[in-house]
Amino acid sequence: MLRYRLVLALLSPVIWTYLWMRGRNEPAYRQRWRERLGFVSVTPGAELWIHGASLGELVAAKPLIDHYLAGGQSLLITAFTPAGSEFVSRTYGDKVAHCYLPLDWPGAVSRFLNTAKPQRLVVLETELWPNLLNACNQRKIDVRYASARLTEGSVSGYQRFLSVKALQKVLAPIAAIAVQTDADKERFVALGANPNSVVVAGNIKFDLSLPEGFESKLAAVKETVVGRTVLLAASTHAGEEQASLEIYQALKPAMPLLLLVIAPRHKNRFDEVANDLAAQTKLARRSLGENVSPETDVYLADTLGELVQFYAVADVAFVAGSLANIGGHNVLEPALVNTAVVVGPHLHEQPVAQELVTQGAVLQGQDQEQLQQHCQTLLENEAARVALAEKASAFLEANRGALARTIALLN
Repeated sequence: MLRYRLVLALLSPVIWTYLWMRGRNEPAYRQRWRERLGFVSVTPGAELWIHGASLGELVAAKPLIDHYLAGGQSLLITAFTPAGSEFVSRTYGDKVAHCYLPLDWPGAVSRFLNTAKPQRLVVLETELWPNLLNACNQRKIDVRYASARLTEGSVSGYQRFLSVKALQKVLAPIAAIAVQTDADKERFVALGANPNSVVVAGNIKFDLSLPEGFESKLAAVKETVVGRTVLLAASTHAGEEQASLEIYQALKPAMPLLLLVIAPRHKNRFDEVANDLAAQTKLARRSLGENVSPETDVYLADTLGELVQFYAVADVAFVAGSLANIGGHNVLEPALVNTAVVVGPHLHEQPVAQELVTQGAVLQGQDQEQLQQHCQTLLENEAARVALAEKASAFLEANRGALARTIALLN
């Protein structure tokens, strides 16, 4: 642990600089800094503390969170990113206590735990913070992992900064680790987890369901795009909006009813994206209540909480974060509503998407040109769209059940 703490201390200026620089594009990173240092204002003694790093983990954990809320347990939910924090606040409001997870410095962790005093901790996916885990162990806080996963790169990174003895010290006391795959189990055990505590339970992302009020919101979205063929670019990052527009412009002459819907990943980019697109094409913005006219080329879905409805009305969905080198985003939401999906070459953060590509349930383009070819093929061929969507939907259904297995292990 000494080596890890020394490295962390040396990297402190880098960490603060990183957060400050992120704040140039995402101002929320420059807010609530005291929480990063463990100075939090939450009701102490939550029966269950659930931590997810960012938006993806917390969206996937919603059924798990809802299960414990329905059981009457008091919850503390922490996130590390503003997107994750915003999702918790928007979805649960004052039903749960919420704050940022402190940085993994001993003082910050101690301040946080001394204030929050949680009884149990459930960590989602891949958050291994040695000082935090060590402090929980010292305070006899029961720690368990849900839908856990580890890449080979993550294993190498932890081994670079922590000795075998230190890794065993923080991992062995964990009461239960519900992992996604056999490979994840092998990696956790190799790092120092107790083999008897690591159980393959599957990925809770497969147990997603339609949100409350889905049908009424869907009707409104359908009315907005009625009569148009919809190509959706979902969760886009910088550069992907322009690429999507170029694909649309190439396809439009042969498809006069085609409408491009773009849903940027981060709300702080909504205005920037709108300005860029408005300078090039006929744009309508959902946030402003603007209607899609026959002349509209691009409809900007610049609202929160409606992406699944846009997936449902799309004829073809490009799940972004995969043309830009981000690592991809969740492809199971469009599978839930039977929409054909295309992705780009970068899926290193999405093993489920990689598997769907292998299964022939999602089409992958290695560059913008190939993405355009896939979009054209699917938009021109309804049977191909239906077949692709049915494969993805069947894959989703076949892998359900992880939530029940995970809850049993957490309990």
